[in-house]
Amino acid sequence: MRQSKPSFLSEPFNSWFFNYFRKGIASWSSLLQRRVPQAENRNYGRIECLCLFFLLTFTYLSTILKTVSKRLMEVCIIVKFYYQSCSDYWKLACIAVLMTTSFLIGCSQKTNAPEISQAVSLTGTIVEIDDHGNAVTDLFIAPFTERGWELGDTLEATFATGQKIQIKFVENYGDVPDGEYLGRFSTSTKQFKIAINMGNIAESLKLKSESEVVLQKVEAPSAD
Repeated sequence: MRQSKPSFLSEPFNSWFFNYFRKGIASWSSLLQRRVPQAENRNYGRIECLCLFFLLTFTYLSTILKTVSKRLMEVCIIVKFYYQSCSDYWKLACIAVLMTTSFLIGCSQKTNAPEISQAVSLTGTIVEIDDHGNAVTDLFIAPFTERGWELGDTLEATFATGQKIQIKFVENYGDVPDGEYLGRFSTSTKQFKIAINMGNIAESLKLKSESEVVLQKVEAPSAD
């Protein structure tokens, strides 16, 4: 009884492939034993087996690519057949749906990116209360720059006690009136400080070291 040809990527095909591979190695080994001296047989055998392995692997991969390309061609033919059989109305409707979907996806990715980056909060820890009662945090300039926060922005600070205040992100204490909350980077340690101009914020808000603080940019109201 005539055997059928092994199907692509089926179990019989894989078994046939590896059996053929083993037989090829055995054939090369027996040939080398007859023609190559015993001292050189081992090195020549490794080279020939390696070449045979790459040859069979290339043949196997080319078969896979050929079959995949054939399946893709069949899919394209089917899609083309159904597309041509549709009326002009349905063709225009499909094109309009695809173009609208692509446009909406592109617009949503462009418009959502800056909103997400600005809405991200920044969490830090008050590591020290200095001699003037300022709350020194473990935050540095890098996360501020990543979020696009600049001098002059208004930030909302939420403390572990649940208190919320709005601070002005400034360079110097004198950039805000006396008694106003502010936030600035220390010129010596480069750490972010939360303070009151001419005041003691730690005493006013009962702040302590090793407590958490969350900063959030306050968006300016739109002109509309």
